[in-house]
Amino acid sequence: MLNLLLQVVCETSPGDIGTYQVSVLVDGTSLDTYCCIGYNDGYSPSLMAVRPSAGPPGTQVNLIGDATWRILRDCGNEAAGPNDESCVGEVVFGDYLCDTGAGTDDASTVIDINRRMDRFPGYWLYDVSCTVPDPSDSQGDMLPGLATAGNVNVSLHFEASLRGGMTAVELDAYQGTRKGDSYLFQLYAVVDSVSPPLGSMAGGTELTLQGRGFPVLSLDIGDTVDVEVAGSRCSVLSSNFTHLTCETGPLPDDYVPPPAIEGVWPGMRGLEMEVYMEAEDSVDRSLSNLGLLNDTITVENSGDKSFRTIETAIWETPLNVTADDDIVRWCSKSKAFFIAPVTGDFRFYMSVHDYGTLHGSWIKSGTATVANELLIAQHGRSSIDDYWQRGEEQWSPLVYLEANQSILLDAAQCANPWGGGHLQLAVLIPSDVGTAKSLPEIQKLTVRGDSQARSQVISYLSGTGTEDTVLNVTATTSLEYAWMLVQEYPATLTFKPSINGTNLGQDFNVSIIESEQSVRQQLAQALGADTSEIGVLRYADVTTVIYQIGLEAAKFPGFSLDVEVTTREDPNTGFQLAPPPDVCVAPSPPLPELPELSPAYPPPFPPESFLPFYPPMYPSAYPPVYPSTYPPVYPSTYPPVYPSTYVPVYPSTYPPVYPWTYDPVYPSTYPPIYPSTYPPVYPFMDPPAPPAAPPTEDPPAPLPPTADPRDVLQATVAAVAVDADVVLGVDTLATWRMGTAAAGTFEELAYNATRNEVQGAIRSLVGYGNCISSTEGERVGGYIAHRWTIEWPWDQGNSVPQLLLGPGPQTPLGHRITSELLTNASTPITGLLEVGLGENCDTVELDLVEDKPTIIAEKLGRLRGLSGRPLKVWKSGNDRTGYDVTVHFDPVTTAGNLPMMRVTSLESVTGQTCTTDVHWQ
Repeated sequence: MLNLLLQVVCETSPGDIGTYQVSVLVDGTSLDTYCCIGYNDGYSPSLMAVRPSAGPPGTQVNLIGDATWRILRDCGNEAAGPNDESCVGEVVFGDYLCDTGAGTDDASTVIDINRRMDRFPGYWLYDVSCTVPDPSDSQGDMLPGLATAGNVNVSLHFEASLRGGMTAVELDAYQGTRKGDSYLFQLYAVVDSVSPPLGSMAGGTELTLQGRGFPVLSLDIGDTVDVEVAGSRCSVLSSNFTHLTCETGPLPDDYVPPPAIEGVWPGMRGLEMEVYMEAEDSVDRSLSNLGLLNDTITVENSGDKSFRTIETAIWETPLNVTADDDIVRWCSKSKAFFIAPVTGDFRFYMSVHDYGTLHGSWIKSGTATVANELLIAQHGRSSIDDYWQRGEEQWSPLVYLEANQSILLDAAQCANPWGGGHLQLAVLIPSDVGTAKSLPEIQKLTVRGDSQARSQVISYLSGTGTEDTVLNVTATTSLEYAWMLVQEYPATLTFKPSINGTNLGQDFNVSIIESEQSVRQQLAQALGADTSEIGVLRYADVTTVIYQIGLEAAKFPGFSLDVEVTTREDPNTGFQLAPPPDVCVAPSPPLPELPELSPAYPPPFPPESFLPFYPPMYPSAYPPVYPSTYPPVYPSTYPPVYPSTYVPVYPSTYPPVYPWTYDPVYPSTYPPIYPSTYPPVYPFMDPPAPPAAPPTEDPPAPLPPTADPRDVLQATVAAVAVDADVVLGVDTLATWRMGTAAAGTFEELAYNATRNEVQGAIRSLVGYGNCISSTEGERVGGYIAHRWTIEWPWDQGNSVPQLLLGPGPQTPLGHRITSELLTNASTPITGLLEVGLGENCDTVELDLVEDKPTIIAEKLGRLRGLSGRPLKVWKSGNDRTGYDVTVHFDPVTTAGNLPMMRVTSLESVTGQTCTTDVHWQ
């Protein structure tokens, strides 16, 4: 409108987050452009549920949604008095206002802020209540169509700083009709009485139905109403909001009244539910004891807050139960008729917290008797809206029903003593028509890689005090092919232990990357010894691996060892990506550039004119039975893609002193006396050189197919001398020192320092924590070792400081302090993942790191076979552990079973031992 102040007031349309220009046109001519107005999610509350979602005129309804920080601020102090109109504006059902009572003494009931409900975990909620119009007692003229039965949408406006801003409706809030139309609330008619109770079999009886919600036909605004009696049409003579008159037709000759099932007939509307507080103790987690509900356990003899109710829209625990954290140890029993909308096989699904059963009573095809069967027995809990978490335990067998046939369903459930709990029931209908209430098909794409932190072991080595046999097993190769022996041909050594030159026949294989503990266990088994009697010390760099074996000579006289390189057959790649289909749909023309994101889904859905007595459960397009033609695609370690710079790059000073290859000559005056200004220059070792620059060239080409890895790998065994007499005394003061070049200082530690002391020293030097484990007094090669295994934070990767190690002032001559790198940190998972759908050849590239869920949804929506972008995409994970992309396909635009997504290429993905998987969620 244009007022005297020359202001234009308008209501904005929905849009995506961003900043937009405001343009004013007068008579089609641009008047001015102003910059700018922003769309912000802090100003965009969502509507997540309308409860109940069906009811007669006069029903009190609650609108529940995510309270943005704006609503928390604006409305948090407004809910206690008559000023709620400054927070909640209009609530409109269809074309008519729903009465909130705002501005009256009842305003304290209008809005509840900061609600928490198990039904909507993780949200701070608002809860706005209002009453649907009921003009039955009104005087004078009634607005045309007011409170007439039908399916309507709902809009909620917030005031204050939102200035009338509307809520964005979540798709889960919508209900669905059999025709696939969507709505938020179904207003249905109620019949209170029928008169007369008897009439002629030949028809012609004038019936009067009294109730609420009938259309006023005299208004001639297009409303219709149909009445049926005993399978025959009752011709409507007149109808107004409270009264309807019709004339009965003759009783059909073949009419058979519907059979009673357990003494009741399907009729009227709703789900009968009873909730029993503090009843779980009596049931005691026994499914068979659930039969006590509504028998020996009743509403009357259960705890406070027990109640019975009629739910009119959806088979689900009432919100006044799931919203109360103080309600514990409760049970429920509910029953209702489900009327098959079409002929076919139906499957029922249950989700409970914590355990429950579902029974069904119906007349099976070809019989005249009522069958009563246990359809579902769920022993453990499942999450809300998750009908697949426990697999087939939550599913009924297929139940064949004719169109309009009734089955009486009876559900029972109990919740544990820790609060919470819920019961939900769903049904799979044999139909390709999806609705907004249909459960979406969910597929989950996972990308995994080795999630390994960098780790190293520090050892304080002293003599064993016994005469030992010490052997060094050395495997070495040229640097040119070292990378192949680990990545292409995982080379294996065969250890052949002998006693007095006689082979024991206990040969065993050792991978050149195998741990000390594994070699110790295998050698102990071959010798029939305890692992504590075997010492193994491993050292490795880019070209050499050494296993030092140490045993007490008196216990194993004549021990010797031969080693040879064992050939492996062709490398076993383990997993492979699924090949593209032999015959696939031809790819479409090149895809256009990614457009601007479309407005938030869903658009307004046209209401259906009237759907009487809609059953309380809604169809799902989700397939419970996975087609055999779509096995999950378990690709593989395919192929581990190592960057050209890959080989573990060890600092030039690594390893510090290794006793079997280097025996430093310490001066006779050792230990030196360190001046007070010392460190950082340690006299016991040279300052560290800067790490060598990683190679930039590609790794050498693989060996020809006929080449043998043994051509570039040699293995030798040699005896070495170790000073076993330099043992630790009981009162020794032996210490060792640890520092870093960057810290410019050192920490001095006892030879038997605890893991907490070592952890504290490292934290002092590098500024962050790490995980430490320690062992002491075990044989390691030809020594007795005190050892500290360090696992660096995985998010630091390989970018951790080099620890400089050396003896302390009281370290005895002959003792050694060593460090070995155990594992490099995994290569981060990054890059572009190529994804297709089923047998279609079109693919899209997903950026694992950069693409937000909305971008992933937009890209997937361009794949052939989808009618639009998915309803929802969740992305989680990180570049160390991998990523999960969970896709909720839209059951409205893409109904029926979908083929599986498939990963078509990992070529642009970096990581270590990357694998992918696609499966139904």
